[in-house]
Amino acid sequence: MDTLGTQVTAAAVVSFLIGFLKKQSWFPWLTAESEKANRIAAVVLSGLAALGIHAQYTHAAGTLVITGLTLTTILSGAWHWLTQFAITHGWFKATSSSDELVCLIKAYLQAQKTGPAPPAV
Repeated sequence: MDTLGTQVTAAAVVSFLIGFLKKQSWFPWLTAESEKANRIAAVVLSGLAALGIHAQYTHAAGTLVITGLTLTTILSGAWHWLTQFAITHGWFKATSSSDELVCLIKAYLQAQKTGPAPPAV
């Protein structure tokens, strides 16, 4: 898969995860009203999706090996992190506004089915 396709896919997954967590009562840190927490979650999750640093833990040997931690990787990773955050933020805004649009369309169609509301007295 090309880089852009991977980044868009990662953005979709991160946006879905944030939207899912916002609806869960057992995860009170993210809600529709917690804009700062939502932004922090998006930054952290997009960073995890973008950085090229890998960690591998071997339980039997009790070793943790971290690879890819060079200045080039860090600088390149920071750029990809920023790019990934921008794509994630754009994806989230596009999909969350489409949810609102779908709700409006459903309400409109329901109103069309039931007919006009009686006049207010």
